[in-house]
Amino acid sequence: MTAGIVWDAVRAPYSALGDGFTAPEELRSTVKALGVGAVWCDPFLPAIYFLVPPGTSGYWPRDSGLVGVVCQGGTPPFTQCIVVPSLDRTSPPGHYWLIPPDYGGPVLADPEHLYEALRARAAEAASCAPTTR
Repeated sequence: MTAGIVWDAVRAPYSALGDGFTAPEELRSTVKALGVGAVWCDPFLPAIYFLVPPGTSGYWPRDSGLVGVVCQGGTPPFTQCIVVPSLDRTSPPGHYWLIPPDYGGPVLADPEHLYEALRARAAEAASCAPTTR
């Protein structure tokens, strides 16, 4: 699918929401708690994609301190192609939806809410990380 026309996508590493070994149901529960619309996984990276309104890539903070989090999109003719799972793919293997766009709620996440939710998760993870001396 082409990002930047109907939607942009914020890509975040699994580590933004858990560790790289988080089970799909645990990721699904975490994402639902964020209240951020349709979300899919690419277990090969591993990364999570959040759908946001088109144009978000133009103002998404690039130096946010959120390691590995980027907004992909653009404006025609400079858009990006992103692999999106079919609607019936809700579990691995391969790309799958954690929250499909037809789940009954908003499809696109509010970018400001998503950004703040990811920053809060990063701060929480940093405060829980063991310190070394």
